Amino acid sequence: MFEFDGGLPGYELRYVPEVRSPGRGAPIDLRGAAFVEVRFRPATTHDSSGVSTLRTARDGGGMPALCDYQFAGGFEGYVRYGLGLEGTVPYRVTELAHPSRIAVDIAA
Repeated sequence: MFEFDGGLPGYELRYVPEVRSPGRGAPIDLRGAAFVEVRFRPATTHDSSGVSTLRTARDGGGMPALCDYQFAGGFEGYVRYGLGLEGTVPYRVTELAHPSRIAVDIAA
């Protein structure tokens, strides 16, 4: 689950051979056999005071197919996360309100 202030940004999820940090392009180390890149735009990682705007649960929500997930970085209005999955499985994205959230349901 990804939570946002001020409404939802645009987003894209896709399977990739590896998740890379935006800007530097370095691969991030994720456990798993398959990888999903989650990209939000426009989005930021900090507010004007330097306080983090990222409010994503650290436990991954208890989804059995999710092996790992990590913040990959933010650069020029893009924020990326990487999901490490046990294999290539279907997923569903749901938009939620009050507060604004993106939920990613991963098939077990």
